[in-house]
Amino acid sequence: MKLKLSLLLLLFAPLMLLAQQRTYKQHGIRKVETNITNPRKPDRSFVLTQTFDKKGNLIEEVKTESNGEIVEHVIYSYEKYRKTALEKDNAGNVISKEIILKNKDGKTIETSSENYLKHSKEGRKYTYDKWGKLTVELWLNDKDKIERTKKYIYNAEGLLIQQVSLDEKNVVIFQKDIRYEN
Repeated sequence: MKLKLSLLLLLFAPLMLLAQQRTYKQHGIRKVETNITNPRKPDRSFVLTQTFDKKGNLIEEVKTESNGEIVEHVIYSYEKYRKTALEKDNAGNVISKEIILKNKDGKTIETSSENYLKHSKEGRKYTYDKWGKLTVELWLNDKDKIERTKKYIYNAEGLLIQQVSLDEKNVVIFQKDIRYEN
């Protein structure tokens, strides 16, 4: 039995990522540094540094390769019902932007993302019923035209019983029916 377990560990160990984490705190701002190592590709190891504000909101995320090169830098800002994420390149230029709008209950009602390098833009809009259940999700293209609609249908007990995806012409492209056993 021990031999089988040892063999399994030896087989799957190279597939695991190793991570070590350190936390720093100063003036209520918390910084978490995580070293992530891939034993199969040691040259692809990186350090992820996340900075949180006094309320626990993520305000900055920097991913640095083992050679010190920054491969991803995202800055987050928060307003009452809005979260903005700006991704910057090594020169500090904004290369993408994502905005998330929430309602007074904290549910996401709209997202938009724009990639300045690819000159692309997309968004989603969400509708909820009076019980706070998601009923409609719209995928919007760069011209704010609907590309896809996803509808969520619930039974009288509030359980999700159907998901229907429609294309831009309202033709069903996917339907998922859910049945619950008593």
